[in-house]
Amino acid sequence: MKTEAGLQVEPLRGGLNGRQLLNRYSTLIALAVLFIIANFVSEFFVQPQNLTNITLQIAVNGILAVGMTMVILTGGIDLGVGSVVGLTGVILGMTQGYGVVPAILATLVCGVLIGLWNALFIARFNIPPFIATLGMMTIARGFALYLSNGAAVALDENKFYEQLGTGFLPIHISAVVLGVLFLFVAFIGFKSMRQKSFSVDSVIAFVLSLAGIGLFAWMYLSYQGIPYLVLVFAVIALWGIWVLTQTTFGRYLYAIGGNAKAAYLSGVSVKKNLAKVYVSSAVLASIAGIIMTTRVGSADPNGGNSFELDAVAAAVIGGTSLAGGYGTIGGAMIGAFIIGILNNILILANVNPYFQFIFKGLIIIAAVLLDMKNKQQK
Repeated sequence: MKTEAGLQVEPLRGGLNGRQLLNRYSTLIALAVLFIIANFVSEFFVQPQNLTNITLQIAVNGILAVGMTMVILTGGIDLGVGSVVGLTGVILGMTQGYGVVPAILATLVCGVLIGLWNALFIARFNIPPFIATLGMMTIARGFALYLSNGAAVALDENKFYEQLGTGFLPIHISAVVLGVLFLFVAFIGFKSMRQKSFSVDSVIAFVLSLAGIGLFAWMYLSYQGIPYLVLVFAVIALWGIWVLTQTTFGRYLYAIGGNAKAAYLSGVSVKKNLAKVYVSSAVLASIAGIIMTTRVGSADPNGGNSFELDAVAAAVIGGTSLAGGYGTIGGAMIGAFIIGILNNILILANVNPYFQFIFKGLIIIAAVLLDMKNKQQK
């Protein structure tokens, strides 16, 4: 293979050369570099308690990023998820008197209705997603402030909410869960390596997967176990990966984002699938609203402010193309961790909180520039 400089770059075993491998794992390399830098910034960073807190802080953004990635894959965007987090938190707080199940159902129904509203204007009336969801952003925030009179709604003492928001899976059960996960990933990874004739790419993916689980095992088993919120986050992330890799709906999202007209001519119901993806995004935002409210013990009508920025940043940093048609949930999760660690570094270094927005903006611009460069090379 010939590069622009005229040098011969032989592909490694499995068909990928060094540059392609570097591009494929660039986000993961960035995460590793950030991890090392954070270790130098503060010795407290690598403490299991601090790393566990980072995963708790990432949970809400990670759940939003799953829905945002699916939306962006279609070439759209959902700017209303932050306000939906605030509104659904208020709904949960105001309906808590009817019991846990009715309150959670009411919150999820609110998410479904908001998703259908977005889908109506985007898929039926062809209003650009940016405009339709921007409108929802202000509508949802307005409802949250109206219903709560602008004041936070405190959650009553409830064991379920307390456990969900601040509880941990017992250490011995956490060890069993992580052990089973380790064996499962090892089995799947080894099977994948054999199918790819032990290519360099497959071996790297295998080693990194096991190393990642090992890090999480050390972190959680050295502290108090796996937080319940992180379990919810992990289940949703796995669901998102399954949807995009194993279902027809997932393939349709890539097809719509790649070329909506061609997808329609191929028999794909574009409007129906767009409705599904915006409903999914809103429901995930309502779940994020539930877990954020249970974590802090109250629902703030201004909660979730600018969360849509973090969700978009996680997806884009993770390699999802804003033009649609390309991206993965795994990449978005790495992007969410990069943002979470970056926030943690800035806090540990006592940097002015306003600089967090500046850094996020710069990172998004850099990620988009990298995406444009990759497209030009293709």
